[in-house]
Amino acid sequence: MKKALDFSFLESHGKSYTIDDIVELDIPQGIVTIGTQVGHSLTALKKITIPSSVTSIGGTGFQNASNLEECVFEHSETDGLTTL
Repeated sequence: MKKALDFSFLESHGKSYTIDDIVELDIPQGIVTIGTQVGHSLTALKKITIPSSVTSIGGTGFQNASNLEECVFEHSETDGLTTL
């Protein structure tokens, strides 16, 4: 089963977070798809790390991440992202 990115992790360890609290996002290994507009509201995001398991990022995935400074793709030449 393909795993898609969601933000269920925003309520963890007894504390709730909002989208506005996210300045760095390390997508967990095992996530295969980042859907269209999934990061649409992440306006405070400065850094995102995308693991080698991600093969597809939907259109406008992080369109409004206007503070994004760094995007790290953890892929080799033989695996990973096929659709952006």
